[in-house]
Amino acid sequence: MSLYNARYDEQSATAQFIFPRDSVHLGSRLILSFLQTTLGLANSPAMNIILPEPAYYQAKYFFWQGDTAAALQCMEKLSIDSADRLEVESSLALQDDKLQELSLGERRQHLASITARLDHYLSADTSHAQLNLLAARSFIWQEKFDLAAEYLKRVLQTAPWRSELYVMMSHLHYSRYQKLGFANEIELLRKALYFNPGNLGIVQQLAASYLQIDKPDKAQELLEVYLEREPDNFMLLKALGQTYIKRGQRHKIFEIYKKILEIEPDNTEAFYNLGIFYFHSGEMQAAKGFFKKALRIDPQIDSYLYLAHIAEKEDDADIAIHYLQKRLEFATQDNDEYTEEARQRLLDLMLAKGRIDSNGQVIDDGGNGE
Repeated sequence: MSLYNARYDEQSATAQFIFPRDSVHLGSRLILSFLQTTLGLANSPAMNIILPEPAYYQAKYFFWQGDTAAALQCMEKLSIDSADRLEVESSLALQDDKLQELSLGERRQHLASITARLDHYLSADTSHAQLNLLAARSFIWQEKFDLAAEYLKRVLQTAPWRSELYVMMSHLHYSRYQKLGFANEIELLRKALYFNPGNLGIVQQLAASYLQIDKPDKAQELLEVYLEREPDNFMLLKALGQTYIKRGQRHKIFEIYKKILEIEPDNTEAFYNLGIFYFHSGEMQAAKGFFKKALRIDPQIDSYLYLAHIAEKEDDADIAIHYLQKRLEFATQDNDEYTEEARQRLLDLMLAKGRIDSNGQVIDDGGNGE
């Protein structure tokens, strides 16, 4: 969660800052603590401010730092039925990196308890924006988008300045957010960026959306503006590299990937993208060199598919078979859209070479390789 959202109006040359409840509370507590310590003031009813317990802020701090164990210890100090504890507990349950590793069924099982608790709390208090956002996130991860939309509608009514609201709405089917008055994903992400212009994750998403609708010029303009402020931001550099490839801007492609490789010399994704550029430019030897580099350390496994393509163009079916077999070694059960392509091409080549019969039975594995 952002400590504040900001927006700048170029025409009037004014800036507006919007501070969510939590950051205002944190600032209030810090100021109060400073005054009490500096002036030697004792607690009195006149100075009492109804705020979350310090353990809430400690838990949030450790969570932002990635120290889950410390966050859990602080959370245990909070009242079992409090909204603050539920918020921290939900944030811990909804860690993106962990949820990405789970199947849909496993995610639903993992989130069942926290989702039920969020739903129970929000049935009594529908106005709590942060808990509504967390409930919506939970349902998006569970692919229950109708339910997610209901919680997001609440936030749109009570806290329309929350940038996370528009990012989450962009994950819904267009028919759902169009009912709420938004034309497309681009409009939603631009709205999110309007309320939180410093969020580089939103910048990256918006640039990717521009590429999807074949507006690489818009993506390039956006990314170049932000890279003027954050010239060494690795995420933005990679996104801009993809944009230059899309636009075929050869000179700029070299510049951006040179910078990426200066920051991270073994970045195999950079080698892979350069390989794709040369492949589509018809410069197969250069492409081959970059694809081989992309298989080092953290392999970009689809390099094997491109190397197989190149081998076929060079009439070297044995090497093509070798690369396709290597690609299939890395096949995963989920989210591997190119496995079937590799398998079909391998069968076609082996049949043409007489390695298998018409029933798919191996006649001679004859494996060549490098």
